[in-house]
Amino acid sequence: MRLKNKKILTSLLVSPGLLIPFSTMSATTSVNSNAPKLDFFKNKSAEEIAKMEFFDARDYNLVTSVKHQGNEGLCWAYTIASILETNMLKNNIGNYTKNSLDIDEHAIDYISNSWNHNADKLNLNSNAQQWGGIFGEGNYLSHAFTGLMRNTSPIAQTNQTEFPNFDNPTIAKIKNAVKVNPTVEDIKLAIAKYGSVGVAYAFNAMNFHPKTIWYNEPNSSIVNKSADQKNIKNHASVIVGWDDNYYESNFKPERPKRRGGFIVKNSWGTKKMHSQGYFILSYDSLDLIQELMAVEVEKNDAYKNTYYYDTKNSFSLFATLDTKERTMANIFPVKKANDEVVEKLKSINFALRGLNITAEIKIYVKDSLMSNPEDGELKLTQRVQIPNSGEKGFYTIDLDKEIILNKGQYFSIIVDVTNEGEKVVDLMASGETREILSFYKYKNEWVNSKKSFVVFGIKAHTLEMPITELNKDIAADEKNNPISKESNTSETKSNTTPSSESQTNNSVKTGKQTNSNTATHESSVTENKTNVILWSILGALAGIATFGVTTFFIVKLMKKELKSNL
Repeated sequence: MRLKNKKILTSLLVSPGLLIPFSTMSATTSVNSNAPKLDFFKNKSAEEIAKMEFFDARDYNLVTSVKHQGNEGLCWAYTIASILETNMLKNNIGNYTKNSLDIDEHAIDYISNSWNHNADKLNLNSNAQQWGGIFGEGNYLSHAFTGLMRNTSPIAQTNQTEFPNFDNPTIAKIKNAVKVNPTVEDIKLAIAKYGSVGVAYAFNAMNFHPKTIWYNEPNSSIVNKSADQKNIKNHASVIVGWDDNYYESNFKPERPKRRGGFIVKNSWGTKKMHSQGYFILSYDSLDLIQELMAVEVEKNDAYKNTYYYDTKNSFSLFATLDTKERTMANIFPVKKANDEVVEKLKSINFALRGLNITAEIKIYVKDSLMSNPEDGELKLTQRVQIPNSGEKGFYTIDLDKEIILNKGQYFSIIVDVTNEGEKVVDLMASGETREILSFYKYKNEWVNSKKSFVVFGIKAHTLEMPITELNKDIAADEKNNPISKESNTSETKSNTTPSSESQTNNSVKTGKQTNSNTATHESSVTENKTNVILWSILGALAGIATFGVTTFFIVKLMKKELKSNL
């Protein structure tokens, strides 16, 4: 049957109550095949993912391309860049794809190896090298993050000129950088949570050959090395997944005791030595691992300024306090506020270790220089729990409320840490400050750390805000949360409160007026409800009638078409 009057179908589709958007009938969705596939992580917890027999972050477009470090000893910088990229993709920071995101590894090297780079934009440190670092010098993973946590990285790939500019703006902020225990379960959980894990391990390129136990053509698999080489930490790569069912027979000539291994991304290109730049690290080879690091990033606008005093890049400089009192503090002068701008303290960061850490944070503010960290007005007390495995890490704590900092003020951050089973608090780092405003508590007294030639690795993150915007926010807050005049003037209430007799008379008069107004209001509401109901009924009837008439004419015309065809 052919319909000559095709307009009838259009009239049916646009009838009241039956409108169908044509765009949805024919539209095609454009999907970027390189974009991160994040729905999987929304529907599964990290614990659930860690229980899977197979996981590969590449399947979810979370891993950037394999790079080639060449002859540079920068495997650790390539590793850090890769784990930062993967976490940025997993957290959808900056709307990048695996092909468009490329963090500068040389900038990581430069920033990590200079004491302070140009990071000390607040001019708080006296011995910081504004230029320095040995370009290409190696570094361990955790050591590097001391420099990277100063609001200096990551930055996008820089043109490799003779004097590249590593002062470009960051494209994200590093929030947390934590060590991971070298167990299969902990590594899996960290990958599920952060997307990948950086690994430093004992490795000798001369032994990475098809005729050795390190390599199996074409599966690229690594198992144990000799005992005398296991303590050599000389290479770093990235673990992006695991395969519990990877057969023992794939490892030759020596087989591991159990099947399974981690999927590892290397930085030696894709053409030589192993399959497209990846290899499998046997679960039985974990004794080769010297260090594992995972990282979490946040949006680049999370904060603008970073206050800190620690300038050296070594965890080995962190001290152990042989006391049950573990309270440390830094006092900072407000540097970026002026007559037109205030700063807002948003979050703090510190480095520590210990199992199931509890930290109590206190913030004090004063209009002039503080004599000790508690010499000011207490603005915030906040307790946080940091459940971890006991390994060292850098942790950012978002404050429960923003603290406004004005021109000329000083503020202190006090951190009191307790943890299970040990006294170690990794909050110290070597360095000096211009005003020596780093303290620790000993026998309930504040001691200036100048005598110990150490400062504490407590950092403050702030945003800048025009005072005009702040005043608007305050006015809006007062409008949305009005304060009763009576509650604020309780002391003068007796002078303005009418006598009880007057109150009674007034309440009687007001009561009559209120009753009258209430009755009128209720009558009006009832009338409005009735009108709404009537109009709703009429609208429904009109819709039914329109539908019925449309249907009638369609049937009639279809009958006419049938008769003409017959």
